[in-house]
Amino acid sequence: MKKQKLDVEVPIALEPATARGALTQMLFSGTHTFSIRLSLDFIPGDFAIEKDVAVSVYLARDEANVNDETRLFFEAVPSSERFPKFSGTIAVDAADRGSYLHLYGSYDPPLGKIGDVFDAVVGRRIARESAQALLVDIRERLLRHMNYSEL
Repeated sequence: MKKQKLDVEVPIALEPATARGALTQMLFSGTHTFSIRLSLDFIPGDFAIEKDVAVSVYLARDEANVNDETRLFFEAVPSSERFPKFSGTIAVDAADRGSYLHLYGSYDPPLGKIGDVFDAVVGRRIARESAQALLVDIRERLLRHMNYSEL
């Protein structure tokens, strides 16, 4: 099994410093874990499975031990070898107008060699869409936390 990289982002209508501060405050003001329900579209518009996902966040240092990073881990609930586990970093990147929530990291396709084939055919797309849905959910939680509404 080969680790697969994942790198997605979603825009947010906040200045980067505001978004970074609010994201840190929101993620670390409670239990450091939350759950969401993701729809995994195996055949778009035809066959999907909904799955609860547990998300855990924690602070860590970057590889150079210079900056704090917000690490994120998510897995299916209940945990299952049939679904991948993701480990990565969530950050706020500046944009021309506002900023982006950026999630990057990696996952291991489940089920060994069969999982590698599945991942090559459809799994990467599902992983990317799931990560995108997670970021959208975090953006919505963040804006609610700040009492903002997306424009």
